[in-house]
Amino acid sequence: MFPTLLAESTRLIERSFHSGIIAPAPSWTTLRHNGANARLLYRIRVLCDPNFYDTTCVKFCRSRDDTFGHYSCDANGDKVCHPGWTGVNCQTGMWSCSSSLGFKPCKTSSKTFFLFFPQLN
Repeated sequence: MFPTLLAESTRLIERSFHSGIIAPAPSWTTLRHNGANARLLYRIRVLCDPNFYDTTCVKFCRSRDDTFGHYSCDANGDKVCHPGWTGVNCQTGMWSCSSSLGFKPCKTSSKTFFLFFPQLN
C-alpha cells in the first residue's frame, strides 16, 4: 500500500528554505542550514535558458543572418551587427560603391554585386 502523507512527514529529518535572490551565473552559491536535527550544506545555481539573458532571464536574443537581421548576441544579450550591417536589427546594409560608366560595383563584407544607374540627359 502507498504511504500516506502523514507517514511521509514522520520520516522528514530537516527542512530548509532559501529566501532571497540568486542571479543567473555559471558559478555555484553555497547555502548553509543549521536546523534542530541536522546541519545542511548545499550548493545551487541559476542558469538562463539558451538565448535568454539579464538577471531575470527575460531578455531574448538569438543570432540570425536573414531578412529579419544580420547579427550575433554578446554575453549580455545585446545585438552585435555583422560587418556591413547597421540599425536596430542590423537590417540596413552599409555598401561601398564606386561609379564607373553607369555601373556601380558594390562590396559588402562577403559579396560583390553591380548596380546599374542609367545616365539621364
